[in-house]
Amino acid sequence: MVVLLASIPFGVLAEQAANPRGGGPRRIVRAIEAQGPAIASNARLVVLYGTPELADYEQAVAFRYLAYNGMVVDAVYPETTMSMRFHDLSRRAPRKVIRPSSFYFQLSPSLEVERAGRALLDRELRRGIESTRW
Repeated sequence: MVVLLASIPFGVLAEQAANPRGGGPRRIVRAIEAQGPAIASNARLVVLYGTPELADYEQAVAFRYLAYNGMVVDAVYPETTMSMRFHDLSRRAPRKVIRPSSFYFQLSPSLEVERAGRALLDRELRRGIESTRW
């Protein structure tokens, strides 16, 4: 595990986020920064996709690749313990992403990342909330 983490080019990831060609990482960073202090330094950031109004599986996989599977968060915010997960609402149970420290984003078909809307969360995560004990 240590060897794997040591092989991740965190400096390159941080540069990609600032570079105009680093579209995926920049979208993630912009979405995080737009929330200001609402996101705790230990938050789990969850990017939702897989509904008719969100990106589909293929789009999300391509975006994850460009965003280094969310590792850009570690590169840009090394002083935090934030982590990023991508969650396909069409294939996985919503309860797997419901955690008290989670902060939800949505990935649009145009690959924009923004805070998940209340209507989306109410509709898609309700089943998981009803079956989860805190």
